[in-house]
Amino acid sequence: MKALAYFLVLLLAALLMYPITGYGQYSILPEAIHVVLASNSFKAFNYTWLKTIELQAPAVTSGGAGAVINITVGVAYPGIGRLFFSALPFTELDTQAAARTAAWVASTLAGVEFNRYDYFVAVQSDTPIIGGPSAGALMTIGFLSILLNIDLRRDVAITGMINPDATIGPVGGLKEKLEAVAMEGYRVFLIPKGQRIYRYPVVVEEKHFFIIVRRIVYKSIDLVEYGEKLGVEVYEVGSIVEALEFFSSHTLQECSFPVESSNLLSTNVDQVLVELLSNASSTLNTASGLAERVENPFYRNSLLSSIRELQNSLTRIESLAHSGYKHYALLKLLSLYSDIAYIYGVSCLLSGNATLEELLSGYGEFLATIDSWIVELEKQSTGYGALELLSLSEADIELAKQVFTRAVSSLKAGESDAALKYATKAFSIGVRAKVFATLALGLGAKNGEGVELLSSLTSLVYSNALSTYSYGSAVISEASGYTDAISEASSYYQVLVNASLSRYTVVYGAGIYVVAYTSYAIHLVFDQDIDKKSVELLASILRTYLCSVGSSIPPAIDFYLLTASEATELSDYRVALRSLLIATTLSQYHAITGCCHVNSLQQNPPTTPLTTPGTNSTEVSSGNTSTEEAMPKLESLELWMLSLAALVLALGIAFLIYAWVKQRYST
Repeated sequence: MKALAYFLVLLLAALLMYPITGYGQYSILPEAIHVVLASNSFKAFNYTWLKTIELQAPAVTSGGAGAVINITVGVAYPGIGRLFFSALPFTELDTQAAARTAAWVASTLAGVEFNRYDYFVAVQSDTPIIGGPSAGALMTIGFLSILLNIDLRRDVAITGMINPDATIGPVGGLKEKLEAVAMEGYRVFLIPKGQRIYRYPVVVEEKHFFIIVRRIVYKSIDLVEYGEKLGVEVYEVGSIVEALEFFSSHTLQECSFPVESSNLLSTNVDQVLVELLSNASSTLNTASGLAERVENPFYRNSLLSSIRELQNSLTRIESLAHSGYKHYALLKLLSLYSDIAYIYGVSCLLSGNATLEELLSGYGEFLATIDSWIVELEKQSTGYGALELLSLSEADIELAKQVFTRAVSSLKAGESDAALKYATKAFSIGVRAKVFATLALGLGAKNGEGVELLSSLTSLVYSNALSTYSYGSAVISEASGYTDAISEASSYYQVLVNASLSRYTVVYGAGIYVVAYTSYAIHLVFDQDIDKKSVELLASILRTYLCSVGSSIPPAIDFYLLTASEATELSDYRVALRSLLIATTLSQYHAITGCCHVNSLQQNPPTTPLTTPGTNSTEVSSGNTSTEEAMPKLESLELWMLSLAALVLALGIAFLIYAWVKQRYST
């Protein structure tokens, strides 16, 4: 009898362990146990559901061999935009920063509010790996699959750095990673665009009598051809939008490009351009007259030569404006204003027309006047379009004041040339601030939605700008790269961190510029060349984001979009790319706040877990959710197994009691 009782107990244990091991096609206990654990572990977070998906990422071990590591990404609701990262073994900080960027890009492409969710990434490898941002593209795909509720093909692998604009950047170790995914049985391997021909190091030994010399030589390999030999199809992808098409039948919809232009700024752009051209021409003519009065012939001739070059540049800009490229002409003119102001200042000083103190006093008064005017405009404007332009203006005027402070410090230190350069740079930035504030005039207030919407985005814009700048700085530093664009991003970063969160317009404008210039710096450092293909790639991504803006484009996006279009026609691809990046950054915030984003399958948080093949979805009980509501529904087979287990348990207990009673009375 004892043997029978023990047998029944073991049978019960087997029935209970069967679903826990995960070998059963249907299982109830893993989810039930997960619910209990999640309820206790995440009680402080008050999640109502948590959904995860397991992925495999190609990597390179510390020994230089290829490997495939496990990455689990998850999304939980409700959240506040936090990202939780875990790695075993530990990895570099840029891997963690890439995870946050991946979550941000995925939320904008899916059209969901980033701050309504929390995000999880767990990286696990059996061997030490070389860290870096190369898993960023894969993590973005994983987050997208959860947010869009789509399944992913399990025979596709990807490697690539995720950029804040949803493009995919270059990575290393591609040959080793290809070999690793081939060993794991993957059929398709996606690599960053432009890296098909890959150069990799090889150690060569040379014997010279009794001496062995080892040196490193670089060889090139066509990864597509090499993949064919390994049975893997290799494709280049330039963006997450392109990559998603390989992983799923779901495609992110692109809207017509350009979308109908709002034309709200057309008249203002014309007026501003005419006024600036007139002022610039008048300033150069005055500078030329002052230069003629300089006694030193070397300085006089040098000044006159510089003035003629600026006048020629001004003539070319005027010609562009007359040819219909007015947005591009306006930006080129603004970039010229610093040089014009500097030459004017030097002419004043060398001719004795003004002292440096008088020049700085005049520039300071100009900035103070513009600052007060923009603040008054902000009080009168409540429309989203007007406030978005004013936010860019306010970021510029704050930057101008920051630069002007350096001019004053340089003056006190006796550094006259530095003081004049800082002062004229501050003046030119102030002119740009005035231009965008002028463009906002006449846009009106549609219903006051701008104040509420921009103020609600303050914390998101702030945190996203800080993390993007940290990420960009880290990957650029790791690549030993540098560009003036990262300095521009750093300047606006200082404006951002010095701004009070109550100044939501300053935070919004500075945050836009930080992200856009950081993205631009990443492209300048990592792209082989900024050409028409680079512009067309980003334009295709922007078409996806434009689906969120409605029938007409908001004025700020419209301005930079038209500028990019004109710059592309003129083959100035760097200006085109920079303009598109500002437009894309603006569009990302429109994407997560738009009411009718066509790519999003889930605008409101689900009351029950999403069910996606290949993912784990668990509802988590919270303080306001009953246990009955939190428990997952049971399938009929699962109920039958649970009932059978209960019956066996009852029989086992009965036999144990019978055996114990019989033994007691027999003795």
